[in-house]
Amino acid sequence: MRDVELALAVSTRGWSDQLHRFLVDHGGARVRLYVMQPQDAFSERFDVLLIDDICSFLSPHLVDKLNRSGRRVVGVYDPAEFPDGKDRLLACEVTEVIEADADPEEFLALVDRMEIAPQVGHDPTPEDAVGAAVSIRPAGRPPLIAVGSPPGGCGATEVAIALARRLAERRETVALLDIDQRAPSMAQRLGLGLHPNLLTAIDAVHHHSDSLDACWHPLRGSNLRVLPGVPTFADRAELRRGEVTELLLETARLSDVTVANFGSWENGHADPQIWETAGGVSDAVMAIATVLVGVALPNPVGITRMIEWIGRLRAKEPGLEAFVVINRTPASLSQRRALFDELSKAVGHVRIGFLPEDTRVAEAAWNGTLVERGKFRRGCDRLADQVLGEIGLD
Repeated sequence: MRDVELALAVSTRGWSDQLHRFLVDHGGARVRLYVMQPQDAFSERFDVLLIDDICSFLSPHLVDKLNRSGRRVVGVYDPAEFPDGKDRLLACEVTEVIEADADPEEFLALVDRMEIAPQVGHDPTPEDAVGAAVSIRPAGRPPLIAVGSPPGGCGATEVAIALARRLAERRETVALLDIDQRAPSMAQRLGLGLHPNLLTAIDAVHHHSDSLDACWHPLRGSNLRVLPGVPTFADRAELRRGEVTELLLETARLSDVTVANFGSWENGHADPQIWETAGGVSDAVMAIATVLVGVALPNPVGITRMIEWIGRLRAKEPGLEAFVVINRTPASLSQRRALFDELSKAVGHVRIGFLPEDTRVAEAAWNGTLVERGKFRRGCDRLADQVLGEIGLD
């Protein structure tokens, strides 16, 4: 009879190291891997995942996906640290729970009592691991439209708002989230309060601190509801990919269409650790998105940055359909043709559109209102209709 193979979610508590040392000395089970982010749990074959109640990427979605793949999940909690830890684990529907101060023998006895499905097939390859991360985007889920840009003030937030406004005219419930890690500005742009915000919603989903419905800011006279970004830099640095993923999945489940503005997705931060976190959050949006809208500026630097940006996108998410819109374009047809030719020659198959310069955009921004008419709005309406057609909702 083979030893049970374990995966240990990285923990700041002592039980993980104690258990691993015990198993090395005495046997009874084998630690196959350490899990540092959700996709790690699908990179190798194992029988049981042991994970803390305070783990940032623990979610009902992760537990359900592991259960469906034949794995079991044991939740570890410390009632002295968090009295509601056990309840949160049970809400995620883990297979078993155990206190963090239990002896290694108790951990092993619990694992031995569990029904372990026999392993069949091959060990996952690196390609399987990539597929597991991307497969979060299942068929039939309400669509999520990701809007982003290279750095440089391209106007991605304005485009995301205009797209969501148009989509709300055609669908009953549309959600707009500000996940920009550098400079979230949707609350200021629309004259909304800074709270509740993205962090409030994450707490509602992960820790059941409040109803997710209570976190949204409705726009009067519209089917559009908005979730502002996290206002302080220190709090934005605490966001984790797994938490954002679960929030996006839950939002998509409750909405006809979801629009996520995720900012520049560009490594330029002086602190690599902060950027690693921010990049991971942007990757969370990419892994779930149905379609991407990238926003570029109409000049040589803007086009060059968009070419590089699309290249990185295709390396990470080769199957993701993309639209590129060149914002604030001049009226000259010859200039537009030059921009189009340069971009299409470099990136190949991608849908390219133009949004004209329009003074009404600046006026609406100063007033904290939506752009109600003009060339920019008409261009965004056409773009939204094309995106709906791409995802089969026209």
